[in-house]
Amino acid sequence: MQNILRSLARNITTQVSNSTIEGDIKNSFADDISRPTLIDYLNTLEKLFVIEDVNATNLNFRSKYALRTKPKKYFVDPSIATAILDMKPNDLINDLNTFVFMFESLCIRDLKIYMQSLVVIYLFIVMRKILKLMLLLELIMVCGALLKLS
Repeated sequence: MQNILRSLARNITTQVSNSTIEGDIKNSFADDISRPTLIDYLNTLEKLFVIEDVNATNLNFRSKYALRTKPKKYFVDPSIATAILDMKPNDLINDLNTFVFMFESLCIRDLKIYMQSLVVIYLFIVMRKILKLMLLLELIMVCGALLKLS
């Protein structure tokens, strides 16, 4: 499991395939893992909210493949990746490529949190308007019933 986490941390915010993770584990950590075991571990990490897939949209209008569909794997909290790789602030400053990937992961996490809040606020506003309409319709029905009685 630790080698899977290390491989995911090394490939953070990239469109990494399961075969790439498998190869990374075999080549970098001198360990062997079967495909079903890897998939089970990845599913377990997703269920435990350690990693998540974010659907990729890589719009490149000049490419013959305008939309990439393979999801990117993100740690739910980017500090997990830095902890797994045992990176200190100076390590990130000296390795700007890794810093950029970690920063992207941090931005994606924050944007998802803010968007979830906005959706909740939007749903609250919509539900309030629907409730007002329902009360207005009920008031109209009561007034109509009263007019029929009189």
